Amino acid sequence: MRPIRGSAVRIMLAVLVAPALLHAQQSPLARAARVAAPPVIDGRLDDDAWSGLEPLEGFTQREPSEGQPVSQPTEVRVGHDDAALYIGAWLFDEDPSGIVTGQTRRDASLNDSDAFVVVLDTYLDRQNAFVFGTTPAGIEYDGQVTGEGVGGGRGGGRQQRGSAGGFNLNWDGSWEVATTRDERVWFAEMRIPFSTLRYGAGGAQDWGLNFERRIRRNSEQSMWAPLPRQFDVYRISLAGTLTLEAPARRTVTVSPYALVDGFRDYGVTPSDVAFGRQIGGDAKIGLNQSLTLDWEFRANTNRGAPLSLSVGWALGGFYTGTNVRLAWLDTAGTGLYIVWNDTNHTGSLERTGIMAGPKQRQLVVKYSRLFNLTG
Repeated sequence: MRPIRGSAVRIMLAVLVAPALLHAQQSPLARAARVAAPPVIDGRLDDDAWSGLEPLEGFTQREPSEGQPVSQPTEVRVGHDDAALYIGAWLFDEDPSGIVTGQTRRDASLNDSDAFVVVLDTYLDRQNAFVFGTTPAGIEYDGQVTGEGVGGGRGGGRQQRGSAGGFNLNWDGSWEVATTRDERVWFAEMRIPFSTLRYGAGGAQDWGLNFERRIRRNSEQSMWAPLPRQFDVYRISLAGTLTLEAPARRTVTVSPYALVDGFRDYGVTPSDVAFGRQIGGDAKIGLNQSLTLDWEFRANTNRGAPLSLSVGWALGGFYTGTNVRLAWLDTAGTGLYIVWNDTNHTGSLERTGIMAGPKQRQLVVKYSRLFNLTG
């Protein structure tokens, strides 16, 4: 066998390295400016807030023609105030009759419709991110990417795979989106509260950012930060950068409620109505950037039964350190539970809602107790 000449080796190395160098050079930058008044989230994008924001263009195809400009004009603008991040997208289309609306349920697959997707790497670790997407039907599609999505389901699978990397579609954030369309464009308007996101201390900071536009009839996927065909939008290390002034996170939410129900058995005489009543509430208090305290309270009387009272709290936060195993511990029947995240665990974490990943681990201490009261 003839030895490979040095020039051939250099050519092979150039072929392998050139795409990475190209994308590093082309990594785009954006700035989220402060808006004087928040836009109304109605999908129309006609508020004054949008006119003063920098348009982000230059989308590049990943499929079907890698490296070519997006086939239809696409423009995105990003702004913020002290409460939320605002994202507006103008998705022009020369053939609006060819726009594929898709399903109307939350977290429906984006593979069978036109779509617009936002990826936010709020810690700029180039590995993990929040995902927010929508379609012309105006659905909410959201999830969390860990380890650049390697090893996890894509495009609609709800399971969270191994903690080395994956996509968790079970995560549902609190945010708003609305879409509209006319004879030449469909619009997407998003409001993502800062309280929905996790990030570092407040103030000036950089986040990783990418956008994806899908045009179903062309089987087209185009990105704001260019990506080689072998990667998808979850390739966080090749995302662009967003500069913004994020507020210090101090989350306090209280949700009280009251329920009344009635029951009548028409098979007996006399047929009286038995009423059940329940009052309660939930509170979430952000103690610092990574520690959250949850309180819950329930009191109910169910159709003549003794009054019962349920109280509970959960304290959870992210930490770094030695990997431990995932477990629930009921300490001597006291109602005190401890759960922690194992970054090597490969099973479902739906029960805890924990975001798995080598960059973020979570420890939760939970207490719950039920009391029956007679009076």
